Amino acid sequence: MEEGSVKMFLRGRPVPMLIPDELAPTYSLDTRSELPSSRLKLDWVYGYRGRDCRANLYLLPTGEVVYFVASVAVLYSVEEQR
Repeated sequence: MEEGSVKMFLRGRPVPMLIPDELAPTYSLDTRSELPSSRLKLDWVYGYRGRDCRANLYLLPTGEVVYFVASVAVLYSVEEQR
């Protein structure tokens, strides 16, 4: 960890990830958070490719959020939290 950032390696290249100013004084790589009590359930996989794309988070008129990660499209209902 460098001051104000954490270096992560993506495809073998170092990428600095900036730590928000309000978290930097107390941020520690050794801190572990508890696992969430909720679990994801896979209902449907369409096969959307998101490997080399940016800006992939969209808020739908229905209030749902849709995004993709790896080869999976995720449709999340903020209201129902699922």
